[in-house]
Amino acid sequence: MIKDLSNEWLYYNVGDKSLRPLVKLQEFEGNTLHFSIGRSGSLSDYLQLVSEDELAVFNDQLLIDIVSDTLMVPLSTLSSDQIGNLPVTLYAKNIDPETIEAKVVRLANIGDAPLSDLAISYMRERSAFAEFFAFSIFIVLAMGAALYHYFPRVFIDYLKVSRAFSMRDTEENLVKSRPLSLVNIYFYIFLSLLSGLVIISAYHLAKLQLPGFGRVYIYNIWFGVWVWIQISVVIFGWLIARLMLIYNIAQLFQLSSFSSNHFFNHLRILLIVVLLASGSMIFIFFTLSVQNPDSYSYFLLILTACLSLTVLMIYLKLMGASGLKSLHLFSYLCTTELVPYGILLSVVISQAI
Repeated sequence: MIKDLSNEWLYYNVGDKSLRPLVKLQEFEGNTLHFSIGRSGSLSDYLQLVSEDELAVFNDQLLIDIVSDTLMVPLSTLSSDQIGNLPVTLYAKNIDPETIEAKVVRLANIGDAPLSDLAISYMRERSAFAEFFAFSIFIVLAMGAALYHYFPRVFIDYLKVSRAFSMRDTEENLVKSRPLSLVNIYFYIFLSLLSGLVIISAYHLAKLQLPGFGRVYIYNIWFGVWVWIQISVVIFGWLIARLMLIYNIAQLFQLSSFSSNHFFNHLRILLIVVLLASGSMIFIFFTLSVQNPDSYSYFLLILTACLSLTVLMIYLKLMGASGLKSLHLFSYLCTTELVPYGILLSVVISQAI
């Protein structure tokens, strides 16, 4: 190896529409990487590119080749820019700088063997995601076990599938009437941590940019835990904001008696869906060992589609719990459920497709 080019990577920043040095991988955005190779070295050297996924390689805006594993490009075949450097751009739909190597190398002692017959070996950096995922699953399971041990009746109430997907809501539950009680707060924290784990895992494996956090990279367990806590805090704040929204809109539409039922059933369905999603992800990652980013993009889309069950069930329960006209109920549902779900759906689709 003559030079490691990963230290010279640039990425396009949409904010100021300029190329910026890629100092921290979590700052990366977009789907291109840029770098230049100085002509001071020998033109008999090669550009070596290694990528786990398919990667398009451009030189001076012209397509050179597609990398699917390892590509060797003679520097003598590359065009130079006005300064005399050899500009190279790497492109992929879900490009991941963590899985790409770019080096200038020199071949020695190869005799008369053609380049295609050479065995080129390289070392891959070991990802810490599997360790973080296993550690975070243990934390969530421990918290779930503690909640079941200390609050068994409330735990069972939250997981009553038959009640969650029933068109009528006739049960009397004290937990509903006190949404900000300490017991409910514990369950909100549990739901936030579980949802945060699903989100950070799906976005990491799908190699997508999480709005507000950029590209999620798990370098080590503690960095992953820190990002997990941040995302969980955002989700917890979102749950409290949804509670305030539902109670205020319910008063406006004279549906105050239904507000507690609405929020409790919203949480119940959300918890059931997220539990199933986390179980599916554990099975897909650890048992099936799926690594294809597109698979996890589809997983995000399916998960978002399943969340539409919340809107449908709240509407059916609302029809049975009040004598208001359908137009009145639909207006209430638009404000409390459809608009937030539409925003979530648009964010996921814009990233995953």
